[in-house]
Parts: sequence; structure tokens; C-alpha cells
Amino acid sequence: TLDHANGVLILTPVAMKMPAGREPELWIIPEGQKAISLGMLPTDAPRAIPLPKDLKGAGAYTALLAVTDEPPGGAPTGVATGSVRAAGKFAKA
Repeated sequence: TLDHANGVLILTPVAMKMPAGREPELWIIPEGQKAISLGMLPTDAPRAIPLPKDLKGAGAYTALLAVTDEPPGGAPTGVATGSVRAAGKFAKA
């Protein structure tokens, strides 16, 4: 869920198969820019993840979200190293 008032993305965990020794990391890819890690996906409880300041507001709707499989703790260099497991854009309600 995208909470525009607070500039956060609220994530609710879902079952997602990952290769052994890999964990899901969430990325936001603003239109025409490089991917920005939003951190590891929650696996046990919903969590609010702050959006980058320049993506708060309508700009978030043009960004792509992606989930990659990464080593425990996330991509070590800040650049995705694993395979894309899911991707999509925000949908306006």
C-alpha cells in the first residue's frame, strides 16, 4: 500500500520462494534512473518503508518496483546481484 500522506510504502509479507541461501530485497526504479534499494522484504509482519524524498507524491506512480533474490543481509554493493523474482508498478485506486 502506498501511503502518500506519510511518504511510505506499507508492505505485508506474502509467501515467496527463494533459492537456498537467498533473501528477497525490494528495489524501486524511478523512471529513467538507477534502482534504489528499499531494503529486505519483511517475512514476519507488515512494515512501513520510507520512500526516497524525490519519489514522494505522484512520482512514485511512474516508478517500477522489483524484488530480487540476494545474499543474506542484501546486495553487498547496493546494486542488485540476484535474479528478478517479481516486478510491477503501483496501481492507482
